[in-house]
Amino acid sequence: MEFAKPIEIREPTRFEEIPGDHFDTCWILVQVYIEAQPEKFPKDERTIDWIGSLMDKYASAWHIQWLKGTLNGVHPKSMNGYIRALRLRFE
Repeated sequence: MEFAKPIEIREPTRFEEIPGDHFDTCWILVQVYIEAQPEKFPKDERTIDWIGSLMDKYASAWHIQWLKGTLNGVHPKSMNGYIRALRLRFE
């Protein structure tokens, strides 16, 4: 087994849909990618930024609004809060 190559997991596809459209599939792929490479995601803030980089159009606008809320003190920039808000908006 020492010669086995590690499994390479591709980066998830971009998410641009309106709420409900393919969110579950995209979110599962994002979670698998993050969990398979924890060394790439040591801090919640960077993970949130990376997830936001996968968003386009409607989803990107939502992400930017969420970030503005953190800057204005509406909510902290935490992974748990982000995931809750993301699921509420897109599921």
